[in-house]
Amino acid sequence: MLGKIFFQNRDAPGNIGLVTYRNSLNIGITEEGLYLSFIFIMRLFHPPLLIPWEKISKAGINSFDEYDIYVDIPIFPNSPTIIRLPKETLEKAEYILKDKSNN
Repeated sequence: MLGKIFFQNRDAPGNIGLVTYRNSLNIGITEEGLYLSFIFIMRLFHPPLLIPWEKISKAGINSFDEYDIYVDIPIFPNSPTIIRLPKETLEKAEYILKDKSNN
């Protein structure tokens, strides 16, 4: 069960690694970490994902005005997975993300 949700955005676009999701991500920022789930039709193949804060090594705005979130995955220790979200998707939660991540 998730703790308090500080921020939530539904049907947002974004990239996880090399895969682009168009208006199909649900994003939440909780006490435990960054929560991602997908719209109803995609949930069968994509279970919800909670990324603990300690697994986020870096987060910030890139040169394309998008939010890059670097996630450390033990399988690929020297190559973090990048979650890329439009800036406006996380603007209201930027201060929480910067505070919680390991920047």
